[in-house]
Amino acid sequence: MAGRSYAQRAVGLLLIVFVVALAACEVTPAEEPAPTPTPGAHFLMPTPMAPVTEPPYTPAPEMLKYIVQEGDTLYDISLRYEVSVDDLIRINKLPDPNSLTLGQELLIPLPSHETATPVP
Repeated sequence: MAGRSYAQRAVGLLLIVFVVALAACEVTPAEEPAPTPTPGAHFLMPTPMAPVTEPPYTPAPEMLKYIVQEGDTLYDISLRYEVSVDDLIRINKLPDPNSLTLGQELLIPLPSHETATPVP
């Protein structure tokens, strides 16, 4: 340090002090302490969630099994049985509603016949 001026040595020393002070001030996040159970308290423990999958469609008793005949379309079948084309596609999980095959089995929901309850 013989060739440096007093000002250069002072700046160098201040720089070292600043770096050391800055390193000492570095804050590491404190870990949150684990909760301790309170006597008599009841805790709900989280349970792992099972993947949600759609259950396989099982026909209800009010379903009719229909075998596709030559010339049938979903539209014709929907008119004949008074059910929407969308319901036929959904219930039968049809990948291509424009492609029916002869002998294909379709489930058709029958209309529910609700009986009126007499009013006293």
